[in-house]
Amino acid sequence: MTAALRHSCRHCRTKLAEPTENLRRAFCARGCYRSFYRSRCRVCEAPIWRKNEQQKVCFGKECKAELRRFPEAYSWPERRGGYLSTLDARRASETLDFSGSKQVIRPTHRCLREWSWTPEVGCELELHDQEGKLLARLEHNGGRYRLTHPRTFPILSWRDDGEDMAKHRAEAIALNNLSLRKVA
Repeated sequence: MTAALRHSCRHCRTKLAEPTENLRRAFCARGCYRSFYRSRCRVCEAPIWRKNEQQKVCFGKECKAELRRFPEAYSWPERRGGYLSTLDARRASETLDFSGSKQVIRPTHRCLREWSWTPEVGCELELHDQEGKLLARLEHNGGRYRLTHPRTFPILSWRDDGEDMAKHRAEAIALNNLSLRKVA
């Protein structure tokens, strides 16, 4: 029998980037994962009263043995969606270039030359890629530029120092929002 796909975070109920069958991976961020398991055993998910911050499981021998046997199964995944963890990134930069062991991650777009801004219509500017996909939207209102897409919390806005500066900031946010892929 297959488990149903989870589409929302178990802690904050926000939409997950990709649905998952594994309940232990159904969290949108590391903070939600830690907050959820702060008062629960990571193995049996029973409520626990922790004696210290390092305690991860209840006092049952079975849970302690299970965590010792499969620590990766009961911890936050360091690699998600092809991203390198900071430890792997540091190791990759310490290896020699000619050894060929370095893992490189690049955005799907080679650079911003494939992106273009639409002219300001109705106090809105939009950044599109070559295929016409919306990457960023700026709203000009009351002497400020407000980023309305991609959605950020808190909502980002900048003084009207000039259209170019607001566009530059929106492009930086759009670059950070891109999915990454491995290049061999």
